[in-house]
Amino acid sequence: MIIKSGIRQHLGSFAGIFVSTLAAVILLTGLGVVLESGLRGGYDPVRYSAADVIVGGQQSSALPEDLAVVFPEQAALPQGAADSISALNNVAKVIPDFTIQLSDNGAAVTAHNWASTSITNQNLLSGKMPQQAGDVVVGASDPHAHLGDSLVLSHGGAPATYTVVGTASEPPSSSGSAPERQVFLSDEAAAALTGGDHDAKTLAVFAKDGVSAQTLAANIQTQAPGVDTYTGKDRGTAEFLDAGAGRGTLVAFGSSFGGTALLIALFLVAAALSLSLHQRQRDFALLRTIGSTPGQLRSLILGEVFVVSAAAGVIGVGPGYLLAQILKNVFSSNGLIPPGFAFTFSPWPGISAVVLVVLTVLVVANIVAARFSKVSPIQALTESSTTPAKLGTGRLITGIVLTGAGLLASASPLLLHGTAAIAAPAAAGLLLIVAVGLLGPKIAGAGVSMFGRLLRTSRTPGVVLAHANSTGNARRLAAAVVPLALGIGLGLVQLGTSAIVANEAQVQVQDGITANLLVTNPGFGFSAKAVESIKATSGVTVLNAVAVSGATIESIQFGDPSAEQYALQGIDPLTAPATMDLAVKMGSLADLQNPLTVALSTDVAQDAGAKLGDTVNVRLGDGTPIKAKLVATYGRGLGFGAVTVSNDLVRAHTNTGLDTQVLINVDPSKSDQVAAGLSNAGFVVGDPHTAAAQGAKTRSADSFASSLALFIILGYVGLAVVNTLVVATLERRREFALLRLIGSNVRQIYSMMAIEAVMIAILAAVLGVAVAFPALAGISFAVSGQPWPNLSSGTLVVIGVMSSLAVVAIGFATTLALRASPIAEIGSRE
Repeated sequence: MIIKSGIRQHLGSFAGIFVSTLAAVILLTGLGVVLESGLRGGYDPVRYSAADVIVGGQQSSALPEDLAVVFPEQAALPQGAADSISALNNVAKVIPDFTIQLSDNGAAVTAHNWASTSITNQNLLSGKMPQQAGDVVVGASDPHAHLGDSLVLSHGGAPATYTVVGTASEPPSSSGSAPERQVFLSDEAAAALTGGDHDAKTLAVFAKDGVSAQTLAANIQTQAPGVDTYTGKDRGTAEFLDAGAGRGTLVAFGSSFGGTALLIALFLVAAALSLSLHQRQRDFALLRTIGSTPGQLRSLILGEVFVVSAAAGVIGVGPGYLLAQILKNVFSSNGLIPPGFAFTFSPWPGISAVVLVVLTVLVVANIVAARFSKVSPIQALTESSTTPAKLGTGRLITGIVLTGAGLLASASPLLLHGTAAIAAPAAAGLLLIVAVGLLGPKIAGAGVSMFGRLLRTSRTPGVVLAHANSTGNARRLAAAVVPLALGIGLGLVQLGTSAIVANEAQVQVQDGITANLLVTNPGFGFSAKAVESIKATSGVTVLNAVAVSGATIESIQFGDPSAEQYALQGIDPLTAPATMDLAVKMGSLADLQNPLTVALSTDVAQDAGAKLGDTVNVRLGDGTPIKAKLVATYGRGLGFGAVTVSNDLVRAHTNTGLDTQVLINVDPSKSDQVAAGLSNAGFVVGDPHTAAAQGAKTRSADSFASSLALFIILGYVGLAVVNTLVVATLERRREFALLRLIGSNVRQIYSMMAIEAVMIAILAAVLGVAVAFPALAGISFAVSGQPWPNLSSGTLVVIGVMSSLAVVAIGFATTLALRASPIAEIGSRE
């Protein structure tokens, strides 16, 4: 009863706690759904829905006490896997499935082997099944080809003429996605168009009558080691290879930013609690005077906070699931997850968010309440009129230690090399943000004192009032300055890091490409025939075909096994030096023509502890492990990929077996002729310096995900700060009334509040920049060798928007607080 009465009489004081907790639960529920969807979400099977078990190569490599590394290309099946599975007693039939990307005048066409129609229960409606290399069967409703027509389909830019020998029933299609155009080739023709050794990478297995899919899958795993099996909904993962990448994106997004959101929530809730309890300090003093014990006061505070936070938590669950749905749509529309990827909506994220946030609020409330419950009544009455920025000894020491650690970590690139030189300053940003959260009241008090020296010389009434209020209420200002500074610091570090890396990568490409022309075939790549046709073009003097994929470097870090993924490029070792300058430090790229050799960027070589001539454990794009001799190290790893091998080696371990782009040098007198001829052949010819850096697409997706999470977290920070400022300003209604009764006018009060708002904005901006700059300078030095970071315009937007929140919130709340007459306001409360 006492708890409910206290909440009713101090609704304004509890509003900040309620809003901060509500927003935290909404945010963590949404991120929890994202995380769970990364672990359990995916696709329902479409083409593979009729098969009992789908079998593929092992698509990931597990590390002890770490997340599995998912390979970017489809893993190959172990040799002889199809025969081993076919020989099992409970297997009725095994059907290999090939999928090849073709084009018809630039429009995508997906080709499959004819045998795969048994997987999808498609039937031949007219004509005959494809048997020769030039035969093709099309869908019955295909508007572009009919029985007997000649159909020109290109594979990797090399056109081939097919004869339509039959039509087939339409394949199944998933709801919500546009049906794709499909054709069927003979099994031999389809296999010949795939990369690698032409063996199928996916098998559809049908069980004999009475054998369950789970039993069959378990038997396959036992008798055919080295494969992954998929049953039920998991068959969609095997069908849609990009599901694995989508899951990884969601897991990384939900886990990393969930922790950041919880940390930010801790500081915001602490600030709201501290302000709320300070506003009630006179009440606590009176309770102590009439005999209440510190334990009783603490129990009262914890009880009130629990009721308010629990109510906010329960209300916030529903909007949290709505936020998850919005995030799903944003992820899908921006390519972070494939279209049609299904989220998992279970009650656990909501329950976990409420429990986690409420417990966090109670822990913070217990810490904050300890000071108020132990202060003597006389001291409490004294401090209720002024709120000096006092800090506990433990908090002060911890803040100072973290500040020192953050500054040292920011300077680590002076001594460290490799990815550690980037990781340490990035971690320094977080250390400094936490330090500011701990030392915020003391720092804000120092900032107010500096402003005070400027304000005290003025005799303008508004300035005099602002000086008196800010000097006596530094803690109130700190409740707004610290969250805003944290938001600005976090925003600058997140956006600045992405901008620094992306800018340096593009600079390396512009400086490193020496070719005359860049030839691309967007979405389709280059087959060996297409590359030969370009090479044979009159005027082309040097050709370097580049294949792009991903690679995993395995090494021992601090005594434990480690695996890191990097962008991989395959080049022609003999012609590459004439078309690109990788800034080779040691060795020679020409040695990549030898089998099982690799070149690494200097950073990756440093991380792997590898020197020239050492053996490096590399997993290619499809997970194939090789032991490669390190024959060269180079400096432009951000622009050209951190791992380089021969072109043939990369192509043999990709899904398509195709090159990604072609760099050529041409006879200057025939440059226009070459460009026109290649354009007429359907290729895109452009300036090689406009080429995107290797890994730019991944970095862009990561940057968008980081920016999205940052936008959400800054929105949370902004909401909490606005709420705190509005509540704190409205609580000063009696103060405003007294000022008006003793002669101050409304304009003077507005002037006083405007000065306080500007003071908060300036202090937050300066402190936020001071938090972020050491980390960004360290990252910039590690990446580019320049200590001054090259930042995007988005960083200025963050500073401007976050700082302006103080002015807007205080202005709005001041207007509301001045609406009542002074006499009515004074008479309405003690």
